[in-house]
Amino acid sequence: MSELLPKDIQVEIFLKLPVNSILACKCVCKSWRQLLCNPEFVKNHLNRSIQTNQRKVMVSSYHPFMLYSSDYASISKSSSQSFSWNGSVAIDFPFHNYRGFGRFEILGSCNGLICLLVSDARRKYENNVICIWNPSTREHKKVPVSGSELYSAIYSPYATRYGFDYDCVRDDYKLVRINNNKICSRSEIHVYRLRSDKWYRTGTRQTRRRYSFPYERKSDGLLSNGALHLLGTIRVTFTEVIVSFNLSNDKMVDMPLPAVPPHPEAKQYKNLGVLEDCLCLVFVVPRVSTDVWVMKDYRLRDSWTKQFTFIQNADSIIDFSFWKPILVFKNGDILADTIWQSVVCDPEEGSIRKVCISSLDGTTIMDSASYVESLVSLNSGNYVLKKNKKKRKRTTHYE
Repeated sequence: MSELLPKDIQVEIFLKLPVNSILACKCVCKSWRQLLCNPEFVKNHLNRSIQTNQRKVMVSSYHPFMLYSSDYASISKSSSQSFSWNGSVAIDFPFHNYRGFGRFEILGSCNGLICLLVSDARRKYENNVICIWNPSTREHKKVPVSGSELYSAIYSPYATRYGFDYDCVRDDYKLVRINNNKICSRSEIHVYRLRSDKWYRTGTRQTRRRYSFPYERKSDGLLSNGALHLLGTIRVTFTEVIVSFNLSNDKMVDMPLPAVPPHPEAKQYKNLGVLEDCLCLVFVVPRVSTDVWVMKDYRLRDSWTKQFTFIQNADSIIDFSFWKPILVFKNGDILADTIWQSVVCDPEEGSIRKVCISSLDGTTIMDSASYVESLVSLNSGNYVLKKNKKKRKRTTHYE
């Protein structure tokens, strides 16, 4: 085909293929490999996947600790109180063969890359790992961070916030870590760059002392409009705000919350999310209601709009104080993460149902993240091996 078809026609054909097929085509001949490894092709393939909404969901289960990949279409209603992922496929993830593997946490997802924290069940913090992983190509890269630095992230998770996203100005991926030091009343901000494979400290002294991030909230950074966002508090005035960290210039600014009065009888929790490319703020009163507000125009307080409300009955099977949207289905239903399990919410009915993995007798989903299949390379040369498979040297032959 490389001799019979013009190059632009070849590109159009390859752009429509899934990642697995493209990986196989790379081994056919040198000309195909050069074409399919071209950064421009990789970027165009990624953009097409995003534009055609070819998204998947990465979900994690509890007992056993496993990761599964699911298509949007594989979710179905199994009862009046639950949904099931019928097409979930178990995935071998980085460092799954660690002798002391305990659990993992999805820190972020961007352009087909997933940032994963893997911890040691024996609490040997020197074995804790953060890695960036492309589940489609199986390539992964270990982030250089000491186990002691990860100790607070795992065993005191509310003291540390993470955010993983793409810096379009520098064409680089960044992992942001914010440590909330309650003792000395400041926040330490460190940024890891994938290209340089190094961390650096950022933020002025005034910025580090301006904001605090309450311990009761476990919410990693959310991407919207080229910045990471977190719920925080201005230390001097104790005013709750949304803190925005610009990935390109490392500057932090704050934005006001919608004017919503506190609940008269119960504690009200606030969670930040992104809903259909718009920043959203969720007000949760456990076993009472969940209100979702959307910022229609970025950074404009008057643009906050109450989008919908979910009613939680007092005898509901689901009790949560955290609610973060993961994706919106074509019928308008919303898949959301509540830390303890994933749920599907119907905005029209105001109903909430839990999500289970059908192949594991209703095992509850603990964590979830939306992602697209992509060819984005980490240039690490490290790939996830299948379980119980020994590493073999692979030779590629070209014609």
